[in-house]
Amino acid sequence: MDSVRVCRVQVTKTARYSMLGPAPDEGKGVLFALHGYGQLAPYFIRKFTAIAEAGWTVVVPEGGHRFYLKGSSGRVGASWMTREDRINDIDDLVAMLDGVYRDVFSGNLKKDAEKEKPVALLGFSQGVPAALRWAALGQFSFDRIIAHSGVFPSDLPPGAEPENGWPVVDMLIGNDDPYITSAATEQVKSSGISCERHTFEGGHDIDAEAVLGLLGKLA
Repeated sequence: MDSVRVCRVQVTKTARYSMLGPAPDEGKGVLFALHGYGQLAPYFIRKFTAIAEAGWTVVVPEGGHRFYLKGSSGRVGASWMTREDRINDIDDLVAMLDGVYRDVFSGNLKKDAEKEKPVALLGFSQGVPAALRWAALGQFSFDRIIAHSGVFPSDLPPGAEPENGWPVVDMLIGNDDPYITSAATEQVKSSGISCERHTFEGGHDIDAEAVLGLLGKLA
C-alpha cells in the first residue's frame, strides 16, 4: 500500500464579524474583541454594550471553525483553531483578521504615528492566544492589548512581536475563574510577553466595567 500523502491548497473563504457602537471615525477608538471557544460574534458582542454606549466602536471577528455544540444539530459555536495542522491555521487566522481590520477601516488605514484615535485588542479565553498571535504576526499594531480570562500562546516563533514592540498588555482575570490555574499562569510566563495583571470580582466571563477602565487609559 502506498504511503498517504497530505496535500494542501489555498482557497478563498468568507469571514464574518459583528460591529457595535459608533462608526470607527466617530467614536473614542476601536476595540477588536476575539471571542472564546464555542461562541459566535453576534452574541458575544452583546457583552460589550456598555463599552459601545461609552463611545467605543466594538468589532468582533468570528472564528473560522464553526461546529454544533452538542451532537450534529442545535446550537452552533465557533473556535479559532485546534492542534491539528496548527501552523497553517495560524497563518489563515492572521490573514483573516488582517482582512477584517482593513474592511473595518475601509481602506483609510493610517500609519501608527498618524493615528487620531486608539485601536485596542482584546482576547477572551481561547481568544487570548488568537489575539496575541495576530498582534505578533499580523500587519497592524495596537495601542493596548487586553488578555481577558485566558493564557498566552507558548508557541510563537522566536522573536515574533509587533513591528513597534509590544504595547501595554493587560492580563484581566476573575478571582473566581476555574480555568486560570497555576499551570496557566506558568504558561503566561513561558510566553516571554510581559504584562500587567488585574483581577475583578467574578468568574470566567467578560467584565465590561473592568475593560472600560483599561480602555479609559487610552481615550
